[in-house]
Amino acid sequence: MSFYFVIFYIKDINMTTGFTMTITPDELKQIVREAVIETMTMKNDDPAEMKYFTRYVTCEILHISLSTLDTYVKKGAITCSHVGKRVLFSQDDIDKALAKNRIT
Repeated sequence: MSFYFVIFYIKDINMTTGFTMTITPDELKQIVREAVIETMTMKNDDPAEMKYFTRYVTCEILHISLSTLDTYVKKGAITCSHVGKRVLFSQDDIDKALAKNRIT
């Protein structure tokens, strides 16, 4: 049976601390698998960091016309936000619509 030596470094404001841990290949795979799943399921709900696109840019992203986008909005296939007179689409809204196969 083989083992891996994993060295961790924890950086603190005052100092850097390191330690070594011996684990099996299966344990390493499990740690990496859990880290990947955690990273993939993390969602950024901070509105300040969300990207918003105009109707024109959204059409370019989806490769559709403005009239088709308007039809999708009326049918509820994709949601939009209104800021004053502007109509904006968040990256999250575009991704959700694509994932649900409600739009092409």
